[in-house]
Amino acid sequence: TATTEIYTLSLHDALPIYTVSNGGQYISAGTYSNLKLDNTSGSNTVLGSLTITGNLNGGTSSGLIIYTNLTITLSTTTGNQCGPISFSAYNLTLTYGGNGTLNCGTITYNSGGSTIINFTGTGTINCSGNAAFAASNNQQLNVGAGTFICTGNIGNASASSSSVSCTSGTLTCVNITFGSSSSVSFGTSGTGIINISGAFSGSSFTRGQGTVNYCGGTQNVTTLSNHYYNLTVSGTGTKTTTGVTVDDTLTIGGDNTVSITATPSSYTTLQYKGTADVTTSNTKEFPNGFSGSGGLDIDQGTKTVTLDAIKSALTNINIKSGTLYLPSLITANRVSAGGALKIAGTLKLGGTSGGQGNSNFPTNFSTLTLTGGTVEYSVLSGGQTIYLTPAYNNLILDNTSGSNTAGGNLTVNGILTTTASGTLNMGSNQLLGTLSSISNGGTISTTNTSSTPIPTGKTWGGTVNYAAGISQTINNGIYSTLNISNSAGVTLTGDATVNTSLNFTNGKITTGANKVILGSSASVSGAGTGKYVFGNLLWNISTGTPNKTFTIGDATNYAPVSVAFTNVTVAGTLTGSVTGAD
Repeated sequence: TATTEIYTLSLHDALPIYTVSNGGQYISAGTYSNLKLDNTSGSNTVLGSLTITGNLNGGTSSGLIIYTNLTITLSTTTGNQCGPISFSAYNLTLTYGGNGTLNCGTITYNSGGSTIINFTGTGTINCSGNAAFAASNNQQLNVGAGTFICTGNIGNASASSSSVSCTSGTLTCVNITFGSSSSVSFGTSGTGIINISGAFSGSSFTRGQGTVNYCGGTQNVTTLSNHYYNLTVSGTGTKTTTGVTVDDTLTIGGDNTVSITATPSSYTTLQYKGTADVTTSNTKEFPNGFSGSGGLDIDQGTKTVTLDAIKSALTNINIKSGTLYLPSLITANRVSAGGALKIAGTLKLGGTSGGQGNSNFPTNFSTLTLTGGTVEYSVLSGGQTIYLTPAYNNLILDNTSGSNTAGGNLTVNGILTTTASGTLNMGSNQLLGTLSSISNGGTISTTNTSSTPIPTGKTWGGTVNYAAGISQTINNGIYSTLNISNSAGVTLTGDATVNTSLNFTNGKITTGANKVILGSSASVSGAGTGKYVFGNLLWNISTGTPNKTFTIGDATNYAPVSVAFTNVTVAGTLTGSVTGAD
């Protein structure tokens, strides 16, 4: 029997290499820049604490034996590899520190008694196998703030008085299995996460404020006498339950096959955070009377959650990402005033009744926060009222026929989108806001007579129609199609550029010192007596032989001028107006 003296090295520049291919060497305690293990079988024994500022370079078969209480500290997040880890005796504690990542094989606890692994840093262990507890007392895995990922199982059905804890880090495995007097714990107020793709069993559970995530395929969700604080079901397939109680948040994740039935009166928040489009179920996770104080959270990425029925008792709605879709005849109103509706994702409205005005925009929410989000009115035939109260970030109108009607002055600070052949009828209301972008494929019609019926200095696609019966103001801007349907006429307060079509139905455009500017390929229709430009009309003239008719006149007379160009070699502009006795 050899006696080994444990000593400490400090090697910052050299690269120690343990070269015996079948292991059996002793690794001295110390600080290493890098440490290389060449054993392709067997194990080397660690004699004391190791601090490695570079990489632990071993293979998947380069086993390590823990000989004494020690700390392994790794700093780098890639390139650290060893084989299986085992304990040569009991009453030993392996402390894993630093913020590095270690890839290792199966971890085998000693069968003689107490064996403990503690995380003191924020590092990660990726274990490609089991964390195999022995069939004895006081086997522990304490994750702390780190991350422990195990491709196999943790525990032992015969391990008694043993434990797994996850205070604020993340633990991932297939099964967690324990015998009598054993426990799984988040601590009294821990916020850790345990991901389980298999089964979960233990004689006691301390919930703290942690989350248990059943992330595999079809699984049984263990009923716990101490309840879950947060419960997540993800992955795929049905999660089978009997009387599961969740005290804070129930999260539905994974794809569209995931479902669970839980006690609805228990959880305060219902959250959808999946990877596929899903429809809620009033017979499973989302009964129509769900009234948890946290309300409904949608954090669905790019996917959509569709309500399956009227939800009559919601307290709050928070759309963090993804889309919440309320189809026709489906509402999500509060019973009485209060709570908050927050939209950072998309609220899609498919109804023309049941909510605010002729829509199913949710009612009775005292706080409306739409910064960064989108509201989409999705009825293709129109007939919806655009709710006036929120200052919209992005507003989308999907109607390809008919009209949607403004319920009052509308403020849009992000992107306004209308669809070809559809109309937004502003009526006498103003369209306000900064309008960072306009995707106007349809028609915006206004009878507002203020100095700014629509925002100034913007580029408008589609058609803008001025249709009041008394004089209106046209602010400076760039229009694709501009319709004048006002018998009392309109007055410019700045230059108005029209690039596609200027259409007169009724009324004159009075420019004053400003100009109507027509693009070189623009057209003018409907001009005639009482329907023309009174003031300055500027045409952009392209090269070649264009013919242009200046549809101009004075205060009372229409006096058009046609100009035929025979050979324009340099593009330019020509302005026409009527003055004096022209």
